[in-house]
Amino acid sequence: VLGNLRGGETTWHSMYRHLLDENQADLALMIGVGGNTTLSPYARAKYVWEFPEYDDWADAIDLIDSNNATSWRTTLKPHVMKKSGVLGGVKGHT
Repeated sequence: VLGNLRGGETTWHSMYRHLLDENQADLALMIGVGGNTTLSPYARAKYVWEFPEYDDWADAIDLIDSNNATSWRTTLKPHVMKKSGVLGGVKGHT
């Protein structure tokens, strides 16, 4: 699971039964720091990676390519429609 833990326990137990158990799969969480660790996905997860939340996710995208971290701002960002959802989390985009 990448992002936020949403949906509630009914949703999580459905995922366990129909996806994880059915396929004998492990659960990995990649979520923001400070989540509610009493939720069942934490107990079920084999792997948990927590990351800081950003006010502007453009800063996180900059970390992807350390050699030329901000090139995407001039080559990609101007060409993405602001309400497309493609750069959701990047200031000015939804």
